[in-house]
Amino acid sequence: MKNISLKKFAAMRDKLVSEKAELESRLAELNKVLGVGAAPAPAPRRGRPPKAAAVPAPATKPAKKGGWKRLKNPMSLREAVLKVTAKGGLTKAEIVKEVQKLGYQFASQNPINRLGVLLYGKNPKFKNENGRFSPI
Repeated sequence: MKNISLKKFAAMRDKLVSEKAELESRLAELNKVLGVGAAPAPAPRRGRPPKAAAVPAPATKPAKKGGWKRLKNPMSLREAVLKVTAKGGLTKAEIVKEVQKLGYQFASQNPINRLGVLLYGKNPKFKNENGRFSPI
């Protein structure tokens, strides 16, 4: 049984190969009559175009890193706030103004946020009475 199906397959394959050869020769004749050259070029491949050859970049100096320079304040923020609030209770906005008068520079665009970390953070050294902060 296996030999029969194998023989059938071989016969069908031979028939298809010969038919293909006939069709190709007929197509070649038609192209010759029509004046068309060889078979048309296949369509370009879809997808990304191939990457161009990498050209090594010329050696240059490494660029200077930007960024901000660390501010050097005369005292820590905690010391400055303790000094300012020793006179009496102040609101956060008043504390920021007074601390800046002492020469403290905030690196943040919003110094009240930084001050809030100090006033409400771990182990706070300040008591809050109706929005006014004073040392404990």
